[in-house]
Amino acid sequence: MIIRKFCFFSLIALLFTGCGGDIKYPNVSHISVDVRLNRFYTDLFALNGDSSSSNIDALKSKYGSYLDLYSMQVIRVGSPSADDYAANLMKFVSYDANKDVVAATDSMIDGYGGLKGDLDNAFRYYKYYFPEVPVPDVYLHISGFNQSMFIDSAFVSISVEKYLGSQCRFYQWLDIPQYLRKSMVPQKIVPDVMKAMLYAWQPDESGSENLLHQMIYQGKVLYAVKSMMPDLKDTLLFDFTDRQLKWARKNEAQVWSYVVENKYLYGSNRLDVQKFIGEAPFTSFFGQDSPGKAILYNAYQIVKEYMKHDETITLKELFETSDAQKILLKSRYRP
Repeated sequence: MIIRKFCFFSLIALLFTGCGGDIKYPNVSHISVDVRLNRFYTDLFALNGDSSSSNIDALKSKYGSYLDLYSMQVIRVGSPSADDYAANLMKFVSYDANKDVVAATDSMIDGYGGLKGDLDNAFRYYKYYFPEVPVPDVYLHISGFNQSMFIDSAFVSISVEKYLGSQCRFYQWLDIPQYLRKSMVPQKIVPDVMKAMLYAWQPDESGSENLLHQMIYQGKVLYAVKSMMPDLKDTLLFDFTDRQLKWARKNEAQVWSYVVENKYLYGSNRLDVQKFIGEAPFTSFFGQDSPGKAILYNAYQIVKEYMKHDETITLKELFETSDAQKILLKSRYRP
């Protein structure tokens, strides 16, 4: 199953200890988590032009079904069982530009330092809220700037060249817009892993396409991400700059009034909904000073208020509540 890029939020459940602001977080120090972090891309590019059957076989033996998915769905060089697999794979591995990408990725990962610890800590919270969900292995791969992440029942795999920093020269060469580049930073790796887990294990299965429902589902995700990463900055949570975050806070009431008064809240026009919640440099309804997806700031606040009014609701129960109108009404949201 392939997972797209995304953005997230914060949560509340039972038996909390206080931890800043009006949101409470559980003590998870007793939960044992040891994420297996696999630097797959290092082994792949260690082939270094050597496509001998013994080296390819060693890669197959070590990575098994993961290598199958990566080869067929991410870099699309075919099945590892195909006769031309080794030749196709080596075209990707020996591509000159990829060597620079690998060097830059090594530098980023080494500079990050605490990736393993950050993953362990976030998954402690995940296990607290969703104890039935297994902690996956985490793989680091290079996709040729293709997709950011892919996931199945046993692992999450991260396209690490998508997190090299907003000023990375590769992104400039690829003409990636600045509004997207601002989120392509190492600090977004773990939030994006949490988001991928939520999309995969707590999907929106209602089929509703109206704006309110889409808002509330994304608000749930944002609230949950924040719940699993209490120290995550709001700018990283919402993918806003400092200036955009200030705009969202200042204009929260005006944004809500506009959506309600112009009857967009229950509308299902896909183009309108996309303008509100899709990736964009700004929200066209609110002008160029606004952030893209500005309405998700409101969505997050609605979910937070809903959870605050009934602290017996668990995060799992929040996702099981598919009635967006119920959440809105019980939140008593009044920006």
